[in-house]
Amino acid sequence: MYDMAVLNAEKLECGFIAFCYLKLKQHTRENAMRIMEAVQNIPEIAECYNISGDYDFLLKIYTRDMKSYQKFLLRILGDLDCIGSLNSSFVLGEVKNTHLLPLPEQ
Repeated sequence: MYDMAVLNAEKLECGFIAFCYLKLKQHTRENAMRIMEAVQNIPEIAECYNISGDYDFLLKIYTRDMKSYQKFLLRILGDLDCIGSLNSSFVLGEVKNTHLLPLPEQ
């Protein structure tokens, strides 16, 4: 079992949350690996999922504000030439945030 601390993103000045959907430029193993390796070293990216559907990856990103997110897109994600397109959605309000798992009843 891991110890975990829950931090207040607002107090740490990174309370702006965006979900960013990425589509690879080409569906190759190399491009997928480049994304998966890159996200490991980008602190703004809290979560990354390889997903099915219209996009290939879903990122949960924390920044200070919209201006910081714009800089993040241009300076960080913009440097990854394996990305074909992206689409961002912004969190207006958090309704539920938990790390609990739905354990089977015994």
